[in-house]
Amino acid sequence: MQKKESKFSSTPSHKQPALPENIVLMHHNSEQDNVHIQFLEEMLTYKNISTFATDASIQILASQGASMANAHITTQGQMLANKINKDSQTLQTSMQSFQNKAQVDQQEKLQNITHAFSQAIQNEQAATAQASVISNMQLDYLQKNISSAQPQQNYLFSQIQFDQLFSQGTMLTPNGAVWKNPFSVGDWEYEKENNSFWQYQIMPITNTTTGSSAQAENNAIFTEYVTTKEQYNITGSITIYYAQSPFFIGILCNKARWISGDFQSIRKARMIGVYGKNPTDIGVYFAEQYTMNAEQMKKYPNDDPTQTPLQQIINNKVDKKVSIPADVFIHVNDEPVTINFDIVNSPKKLSCTLTIAGQEAMNFSVNNLDPSMYMHHGIGFISPGAIAQFKLAQPQDLLFTDQALLNFKD
Repeated sequence: MQKKESKFSSTPSHKQPALPENIVLMHHNSEQDNVHIQFLEEMLTYKNISTFATDASIQILASQGASMANAHITTQGQMLANKINKDSQTLQTSMQSFQNKAQVDQQEKLQNITHAFSQAIQNEQAATAQASVISNMQLDYLQKNISSAQPQQNYLFSQIQFDQLFSQGTMLTPNGAVWKNPFSVGDWEYEKENNSFWQYQIMPITNTTTGSSAQAENNAIFTEYVTTKEQYNITGSITIYYAQSPFFIGILCNKARWISGDFQSIRKARMIGVYGKNPTDIGVYFAEQYTMNAEQMKKYPNDDPTQTPLQQIINNKVDKKVSIPADVFIHVNDEPVTINFDIVNSPKKLSCTLTIAGQEAMNFSVNNLDPSMYMHHGIGFISPGAIAQFKLAQPQDLLFTDQALLNFKD
Protein backbone atom coordinates (compact mmCIF):
# COMPACT_ATOMS: atom_id res chain seq x y z
CA MET A 1 0.00 0.00 0.00
CA GLN A 2 1.46 3.31 -1.15
CA LYS A 3 2.25 5.77 1.68
CA LYS A 4 0.18 8.88 1.53
CA GLU A 5 2.34 12.08 1.33
CA SER A 6 1.79 14.44 4.19
CA LYS A 7 0.56 17.93 3.51
CA PHE A 8 3.57 19.20 5.48
CA SER A 9 6.20 17.32 3.51
CA SER A 10 9.83 18.24 4.13
CA THR A 11 10.06 19.08 0.50
CA PRO A 12 7.03 21.10 -0.19
CA SER A 13 6.37 22.53 -3.59
CA HIS A 14 6.40 26.07 -2.10
CA LYS A 15 8.09 27.60 0.88
CA GLN A 16 6.00 27.57 4.01
CA PRO A 17 6.40 30.11 6.74
CA ALA A 18 8.65 29.05 9.54
CA LEU A 19 6.91 27.77 12.67
CA PRO A 20 7.77 29.01 16.08
CA GLU A 21 10.12 26.74 18.01
CA ASN A 22 7.55 26.02 20.73
CA ILE A 23 5.09 24.60 18.23
CA VAL A 24 5.46 20.94 17.50
CA LEU A 25 3.42 19.56 14.70
CA MET A 26 2.01 16.20 15.23
CA HIS A 27 1.87 14.25 12.12
CA HIS A 28 -1.48 12.79 12.50
CA ASN A 29 -3.97 12.41 9.82
CA SER A 30 -6.84 12.90 12.03
CA GLU A 31 -9.54 15.34 11.16
CA GLN A 32 -8.90 17.19 14.40
CA ASP A 33 -5.27 17.69 13.52
CA ASN A 34 -6.19 19.15 10.21
CA VAL A 35 -8.32 21.72 11.97
CA HIS A 36 -5.42 22.68 14.22
CA ILE A 37 -3.04 22.97 11.30
CA GLN A 38 -5.46 25.12 9.41
CA PHE A 39 -5.83 27.34 12.45
CA LEU A 40 -2.09 27.68 12.73
CA GLU A 41 -1.78 28.58 9.06
CA GLU A 42 -4.42 31.22 9.48
CA MET A 43 -2.55 32.63 12.49
CA LEU A 44 0.67 32.80 10.50
CA THR A 45 -1.16 34.48 7.67
CA TYR A 46 -2.64 37.04 10.06
CA LYS A 47 0.85 37.82 11.48
CA ASN A 48 2.23 38.65 8.04
CA ILE A 49 -0.79 40.83 7.39
CA SER A 50 -0.22 42.71 10.65
CA THR A 51 3.42 43.32 9.73
CA PHE A 52 2.35 44.57 6.37
CA ALA A 53 -0.27 46.77 7.97
CA THR A 54 2.34 48.22 10.31
CA ASP A 55 4.67 48.95 7.39
CA ALA A 56 1.81 50.44 5.47
CA SER A 57 0.87 52.60 8.44
CA ILE A 58 4.44 53.83 8.69
CA GLN A 59 4.48 54.62 5.02
CA ILE A 60 1.13 56.38 5.28
CA LEU A 61 2.33 58.37 8.29
CA ALA A 62 5.59 59.22 6.53
CA SER A 63 3.65 60.28 3.48
CA GLN A 64 1.32 62.36 5.63
CA GLY A 65 4.34 63.94 7.42
CA ALA A 66 5.94 64.78 4.10
CA SER A 67 2.66 66.23 2.92
CA MET A 68 2.35 68.25 6.08
CA ALA A 69 5.98 69.45 5.71
CA ASN A 70 5.32 70.34 2.09
CA ALA A 71 2.16 72.15 3.12
CA HIS A 72 4.08 74.05 5.84
CA ILE A 73 6.85 75.01 3.42
CA THR A 74 4.24 76.06 0.90
CA THR A 75 2.50 78.14 3.57
CA GLN A 76 5.80 79.76 4.62
CA GLY A 77 6.62 80.48 0.98
CA GLN A 78 3.18 82.00 0.49
CA MET A 79 3.63 84.16 3.59
CA LEU A 80 7.07 85.28 2.39
CA ALA A 81 5.66 86.09 -1.03
CA ASN A 82 2.83 88.04 0.60
CA LYS A 83 5.36 89.96 2.74
CA ILE A 84 7.49 90.74 -0.33
CA ASN A 85 4.37 91.93 -2.17
CA LYS A 86 3.37 94.04 0.83
CA ASP A 87 6.87 95.53 1.15
CA SER A 88 6.89 96.23 -2.59
CA GLN A 89 3.55 98.01 -2.33
CA THR A 90 4.83 99.98 0.69
CA LEU A 91 7.97 100.94 -1.26
CA GLN A 92 5.87 101.98 -4.25
CA THR A 93 3.59 104.03 -1.96
CA SER A 94 6.61 105.69 -0.29
CA MET A 95 8.19 106.44 -3.66
CA GLN A 96 4.93 107.90 -4.94
CA SER A 97 4.61 109.98 -1.77
CA PHE A 98 8.20 111.19 -2.15
CA GLN A 99 7.62 112.11 -5.77
CA ASN A 100 4.43 113.95 -4.85
CA LYS A 101 6.17 115.86 -2.04
CA ALA A 102 9.13 116.65 -4.28
CA GLN A 103 6.79 117.88 -6.98
CA VAL A 104 4.85 120.03 -4.50
CA ASP A 105 8.09 121.43 -3.06
CA GLN A 106 9.41 122.15 -6.54
CA GLN A 107 6.19 123.88 -7.49
CA GLU A 108 6.25 125.96 -4.28
CA LYS A 109 9.86 127.00 -4.84
CA LEU A 110 9.14 127.81 -8.48
CA GLN A 111 6.15 129.88 -7.40
CA ASN A 112 8.30 131.68 -4.81
CA ILE A 113 11.01 132.40 -7.38
CA THR A 114 8.41 133.56 -9.89
CA HIS A 115 6.81 135.76 -7.24
CA ALA A 116 10.16 137.22 -6.19
CA PHE A 117 11.11 137.87 -9.82
CA SER A 118 7.73 139.44 -10.47
CA GLN A 119 8.10 141.59 -7.34
CA ALA A 120 11.59 142.64 -8.45
CA ILE A 121 10.21 143.65 -11.84
CA GLN A 122 7.46 145.64 -10.14
CA ASN A 123 10.00 147.32 -7.87
CA GLU A 124 12.20 148.11 -10.85
CA GLN A 125 9.24 149.52 -12.74
CA ALA A 126 8.30 151.62 -9.71
CA ALA A 127 11.88 152.85 -9.35
CA THR A 128 12.03 153.63 -13.07
CA ALA A 129 8.77 155.53 -12.85
CA GLN A 130 10.06 157.44 -9.82
CA ALA A 131 13.35 158.17 -11.59
CA SER A 132 11.39 159.39 -14.60
CA VAL A 133 9.38 161.73 -12.37
CA ILE A 134 12.57 163.06 -10.74
CA SER A 135 14.25 163.40 -14.13
CA ASN A 136 11.29 165.36 -15.47
CA MET A 137 11.42 167.61 -12.41
CA GLN A 138 15.14 168.17 -12.92
CA LEU A 139 14.64 168.88 -16.61
CA ASP A 140 11.88 171.30 -15.72
CA TYR A 141 14.20 172.97 -13.23
CA LEU A 142 16.97 173.21 -15.83
CA GLN A 143 14.59 174.61 -18.42
CA LYS A 144 13.58 177.30 -15.98
CA ASN A 145 17.18 178.22 -15.26
CA ILE A 146 18.83 178.06 -18.66
CA SER A 147 18.22 179.93 -21.84
CA SER A 148 15.88 178.18 -24.25
CA ALA A 149 17.65 179.99 -27.08
CA GLN A 150 20.85 178.10 -26.36
CA PRO A 151 21.06 174.63 -27.94
CA GLN A 152 20.77 171.90 -25.36
CA GLN A 153 24.03 170.26 -26.45
CA ASN A 154 25.86 173.37 -25.25
CA TYR A 155 24.72 172.52 -21.75
CA LEU A 156 24.53 168.76 -21.64
CA PHE A 157 27.04 166.58 -23.46
CA SER A 158 29.73 163.99 -22.78
CA GLN A 159 28.29 163.23 -19.36
CA ILE A 160 30.45 160.14 -18.94
CA GLN A 161 33.60 162.13 -19.68
CA PHE A 162 32.64 164.77 -17.12
CA ASP A 163 31.87 162.06 -14.54
CA GLN A 164 35.32 160.59 -15.12
CA LEU A 165 36.98 163.98 -14.78
CA PHE A 166 35.17 164.66 -11.52
CA SER A 167 35.81 161.19 -10.09
CA GLN A 168 39.51 161.27 -10.94
CA GLY A 169 39.95 164.90 -9.91
CA THR A 170 40.21 164.33 -6.15
CA MET A 171 43.33 166.00 -4.77
CA LEU A 172 45.78 164.40 -2.34
CA THR A 173 45.03 166.09 0.97
CA PRO A 174 44.63 165.12 4.66
CA ASN A 175 41.35 163.57 5.75
CA GLY A 176 38.60 166.15 5.92
CA ALA A 177 37.22 168.40 3.22
CA VAL A 178 37.52 166.82 -0.23
CA TRP A 179 39.13 169.17 -2.75
CA LYS A 180 38.57 168.68 -6.47
CA ASN A 181 40.75 169.56 -9.46
CA PRO A 182 38.73 167.91 -12.26
CA PHE A 183 40.32 169.58 -15.29
CA SER A 184 43.94 169.42 -14.05
CA VAL A 185 44.86 172.72 -15.71
CA GLY A 186 48.04 174.13 -14.19
CA ASP A 187 49.85 172.32 -11.38
CA TRP A 188 47.74 172.41 -8.22
CA GLU A 189 49.13 170.71 -5.10
CA TYR A 190 48.50 170.65 -1.38
CA GLU A 191 51.51 171.44 0.83
CA LYS A 192 51.49 170.01 4.34
CA GLU A 193 54.31 172.23 5.67
CA ASN A 194 52.28 175.44 5.31
CA ASN A 195 48.84 173.79 5.23
CA SER A 196 48.15 175.55 1.94
CA PHE A 197 47.39 175.01 -1.76
CA TRP A 198 49.84 175.94 -4.51
CA GLN A 199 49.48 176.53 -8.22
CA TYR A 200 53.00 176.06 -9.56
CA GLN A 201 52.56 176.45 -13.32
CA ILE A 202 51.93 179.49 -15.52
CA MET A 203 48.88 178.82 -17.68
CA PRO A 204 47.85 181.88 -19.73
CA ILE A 205 44.30 183.17 -19.54
CA THR A 206 44.06 183.21 -23.32
CA ASN A 207 44.64 180.09 -25.36
CA THR A 208 47.62 180.80 -27.63
CA THR A 209 46.09 178.75 -30.46
CA THR A 210 42.44 179.80 -30.43
CA GLY A 211 42.77 183.18 -28.74
CA SER A 212 39.85 182.25 -26.48
CA SER A 213 39.72 182.68 -22.72
CA ALA A 214 36.68 180.40 -22.30
CA GLN A 215 38.76 177.65 -20.65
CA ALA A 216 40.61 179.91 -18.20
CA GLU A 217 38.18 179.04 -15.42
CA ASN A 218 39.34 175.41 -15.60
CA ASN A 219 42.53 176.52 -13.81
CA ALA A 220 40.80 176.25 -10.43
CA ILE A 221 40.17 173.94 -7.48
CA PHE A 222 37.18 173.78 -5.13
CA THR A 223 35.49 171.96 -2.27
CA GLU A 224 31.91 171.73 -1.06
CA TYR A 225 30.76 173.62 2.00
CA VAL A 226 27.36 173.09 3.62
CA THR A 227 25.86 175.65 6.00
CA THR A 228 22.50 176.98 7.14
CA LYS A 229 23.89 180.31 8.32
CA GLU A 230 22.30 183.48 6.99
CA GLN A 231 25.81 184.85 6.50
CA TYR A 232 29.36 183.62 7.10
CA ASN A 233 32.97 184.76 6.68
CA ILE A 234 35.54 183.47 4.22
CA THR A 235 39.05 184.55 5.27
CA GLY A 236 42.59 183.70 4.28
CA SER A 237 45.49 184.88 2.19
CA ILE A 238 46.89 184.69 -1.34
CA THR A 239 50.60 185.07 -2.05
CA ILE A 240 51.52 185.80 -5.68
CA TYR A 241 55.00 184.61 -6.68
CA TYR A 242 54.81 185.18 -10.40
CA ALA A 243 52.32 186.86 -12.70
CA GLN A 244 52.11 187.21 -16.45
CA SER A 245 49.59 189.71 -17.80
CA PRO A 246 46.78 189.17 -18.25
CA PHE A 247 46.32 187.20 -15.03
CA PHE A 248 43.62 186.58 -12.45
CA ILE A 249 43.97 185.27 -8.92
CA GLY A 250 40.92 184.95 -6.72
CA ILE A 251 38.39 183.20 -4.54
CA LEU A 252 35.27 181.28 -5.53
CA CYS A 253 32.21 181.17 -3.27
CA ASN A 254 28.65 179.90 -3.61
CA LYS A 255 29.90 177.46 -6.24
CA ALA A 256 27.09 175.22 -7.46
CA ARG A 257 27.27 171.46 -7.14
CA TRP A 258 28.77 169.51 -10.02
CA ILE A 259 26.27 168.20 -12.58
CA SER A 260 27.85 166.15 -15.36
CA GLY A 261 28.02 168.05 -18.61
CA ASP A 262 26.00 171.01 -17.30
CA PHE A 263 28.17 174.04 -17.90
CA GLN A 264 25.96 176.18 -15.73
CA SER A 265 26.62 174.06 -12.67
CA ILE A 266 30.30 173.63 -13.48
CA ARG A 267 30.91 177.38 -13.77
CA LYS A 268 28.17 178.74 -11.55
CA ALA A 269 29.67 180.75 -8.66
CA ARG A 270 30.48 184.13 -7.22
CA MET A 271 34.04 185.29 -7.80
CA ILE A 272 36.27 187.89 -6.08
CA GLY A 273 39.84 188.51 -7.17
CA VAL A 274 42.63 190.58 -8.63
CA TYR A 275 42.65 190.97 -12.42
CA GLY A 276 45.75 192.32 -14.10
CA LYS A 277 44.73 193.30 -17.61
CA ASN A 278 48.23 194.63 -18.16
CA PRO A 279 51.11 195.71 -15.90
CA THR A 280 49.55 199.14 -15.33
CA ASP A 281 45.87 198.19 -15.16
CA ILE A 282 45.31 196.03 -12.09
CA GLY A 283 42.25 195.99 -9.85
CA VAL A 284 39.84 194.09 -7.66
CA TYR A 285 36.72 192.67 -9.34
CA PHE A 286 33.54 190.85 -8.38
CA ALA A 287 31.07 188.90 -10.55
CA GLU A 288 28.41 186.23 -10.20
CA GLN A 289 27.14 183.97 -12.95
CA TYR A 290 23.84 184.67 -14.66
CA THR A 291 21.91 183.73 -17.78
CA MET A 292 21.12 186.51 -20.21
CA ASN A 293 17.46 187.44 -20.70
CA ALA A 294 15.82 188.17 -24.04
CA GLU A 295 16.63 191.88 -23.88
CA GLN A 296 20.29 191.24 -23.08
CA MET A 297 20.60 188.66 -25.82
CA LYS A 298 19.11 191.13 -28.28
CA LYS A 299 21.64 193.74 -27.17
CA TYR A 300 24.58 191.30 -27.25
CA PRO A 301 23.62 188.70 -29.90
CA ASN A 302 27.17 187.35 -30.21
CA ASP A 303 27.67 186.72 -26.51
CA ASP A 304 27.21 183.42 -24.75
CA PRO A 305 23.85 183.43 -22.93
CA THR A 306 25.56 181.86 -19.91
CA GLN A 307 27.74 184.60 -18.49
CA THR A 308 30.39 183.02 -16.28
CA PRO A 309 32.10 185.24 -13.68
CA LEU A 310 35.57 185.29 -15.22
CA GLN A 311 34.24 185.97 -18.72
CA GLN A 312 32.32 188.96 -17.38
CA ILE A 313 35.53 190.30 -15.83
CA ILE A 314 37.73 189.64 -18.87
CA ASN A 315 35.16 191.09 -21.31
CA ASN A 316 34.60 194.24 -19.22
CA LYS A 317 30.99 193.34 -18.35
CA VAL A 318 31.54 194.37 -14.71
CA ASP A 319 33.20 197.40 -13.20
CA LYS A 320 36.44 197.42 -11.28
CA LYS A 321 35.65 197.64 -7.56
CA VAL A 322 39.07 198.84 -6.36
CA SER A 323 42.17 199.91 -8.28
CA ILE A 324 45.57 198.64 -7.16
CA PRO A 325 48.63 200.81 -7.76
CA ALA A 326 50.83 199.43 -10.52
CA ASP A 327 53.95 199.57 -8.38
CA VAL A 328 52.50 196.97 -6.03
CA PHE A 329 52.99 194.25 -8.64
CA ILE A 330 55.85 195.75 -10.63
CA HIS A 331 58.39 193.53 -8.89
CA VAL A 332 56.05 190.63 -8.11
CA ASN A 333 58.22 188.13 -9.99
CA ASP A 334 61.09 188.92 -7.64
CA GLU A 335 59.24 189.97 -4.50
CA PRO A 336 56.08 187.96 -3.72
CA VAL A 337 52.94 189.95 -2.88
CA THR A 338 50.56 188.69 -0.18
CA ILE A 339 46.89 189.69 -0.18
CA ASN A 340 44.79 189.01 2.92
CA PHE A 341 41.06 188.70 2.31
CA ASP A 342 37.98 188.80 4.53
CA ILE A 343 34.67 188.17 2.78
CA VAL A 344 31.24 188.38 4.43
CA ASN A 345 28.79 186.40 2.32
CA SER A 346 24.96 186.45 2.45
CA PRO A 347 22.08 185.77 0.03
CA LYS A 348 21.76 189.29 -1.43
CA LYS A 349 24.92 191.04 -0.29
CA LEU A 350 28.66 190.44 -0.26
CA SER A 351 31.27 192.59 1.50
CA CYS A 352 35.02 192.23 1.05
CA THR A 353 38.14 193.67 2.68
CA LEU A 354 41.56 193.18 1.08
CA THR A 355 44.84 194.16 2.70
CA ILE A 356 48.34 194.30 1.21
CA ALA A 357 51.39 195.14 3.25
CA GLY A 358 52.23 198.82 2.87
CA GLN A 359 48.86 199.65 1.33
CA GLU A 360 45.59 200.93 2.70
CA ALA A 361 42.86 198.37 3.20
CA MET A 362 40.58 197.97 0.20
CA ASN A 363 36.87 197.62 0.97
CA PHE A 364 33.81 197.16 -1.19
CA SER A 365 30.27 195.79 -1.02
CA VAL A 366 27.88 194.44 -3.63
CA ASN A 367 24.12 194.55 -3.10
CA ASN A 368 21.08 193.13 -4.90
CA LEU A 369 22.73 189.82 -5.61
CA ASP A 370 20.82 186.80 -6.89
CA PRO A 371 19.63 184.98 -3.73
CA SER A 372 19.37 181.68 -5.63
CA MET A 373 23.17 181.64 -5.76
CA TYR A 374 23.12 181.21 -1.98
CA MET A 375 21.61 177.73 -2.36
CA HIS A 376 25.14 176.34 -2.73
CA HIS A 377 28.30 177.18 -0.82
CA GLY A 378 31.22 175.61 -2.65
CA ILE A 379 34.52 177.44 -2.00
CA GLY A 380 37.60 177.41 -4.21
CA PHE A 381 40.62 179.17 -5.67
CA ILE A 382 41.51 180.23 -9.22
CA SER A 383 44.86 181.27 -10.71
CA PRO A 384 45.16 181.53 -14.53
CA GLY A 385 48.29 183.44 -15.59
CA ALA A 386 49.94 183.33 -12.15
CA ILE A 387 51.87 181.17 -9.70
CA ALA A 388 50.36 181.57 -6.25
CA GLN A 389 49.88 180.09 -2.79
CA PHE A 390 46.43 179.98 -1.15
CA LYS A 391 45.67 179.64 2.57
CA LEU A 392 42.19 179.33 4.06
CA ALA A 393 41.44 180.42 7.64
CA GLN A 394 37.62 180.36 7.61
CA PRO A 395 35.17 178.61 7.52
CA GLN A 396 36.60 176.46 10.29
CA ASP A 397 34.66 173.42 9.03
CA LEU A 398 36.89 173.26 5.96
CA LEU A 399 40.20 173.32 7.85
CA PHE A 400 42.17 170.11 8.35
CA THR A 401 42.51 169.03 11.97
CA ASP A 402 45.87 168.69 13.71
CA GLN A 403 45.39 164.91 13.85
CA ALA A 404 44.62 164.79 10.12
CA LEU A 405 47.77 166.82 9.41
CA LEU A 406 49.80 164.51 11.64
CA ASN A 407 48.53 161.42 9.82
CA PHE A 408 49.01 162.87 6.34
CA LYS A 409 51.98 161.77 4.28
CA ASP A 410 52.59 163.80 1.14
